[in-house]
Amino acid sequence: MIKIQFLLYLAAGTSAFILSFFSRFFFSLFFDYGVAVSCSYLVGALTSFILMKKYVFKASDRALALQIARFTLVNILGFLQVLCISLFLKIKLLPHFNITGHEAEALAHFLGLSTLPFSSYMGHKFLSFR
Repeated sequence: MIKIQFLLYLAAGTSAFILSFFSRFFFSLFFDYGVAVSCSYLVGALTSFILMKKYVFKASDRALALQIARFTLVNILGFLQVLCISLFLKIKLLPHFNITGHEAEALAHFLGLSTLPFSSYMGHKFLSFR
């Protein structure tokens, strides 16, 4: 059975995902793709921390500064994952399917972000907010 905590995690993560995904379009007006993905990841990470702390992992007895530091560590790994997957898909894989330009950027970023729930839940549960 799926725990309520994991469902709350998915809801908070989905909210952060949406803000991260759509903010990339805004950042792309001013920066190249890699920088725009990076900036949008920060938007998502900040949103994620606030929602996770308030609704998902409420019972932590660790100092806030330690939670932020550990959350940041988990998110640095997540950021590298999203950036590498997004760039790989945009530059190497999607052009083989004749998907290029803005469509490739959007699809690559969406797929890169989609990998986060599977890799970061345990890190946040057992490291960030324990």
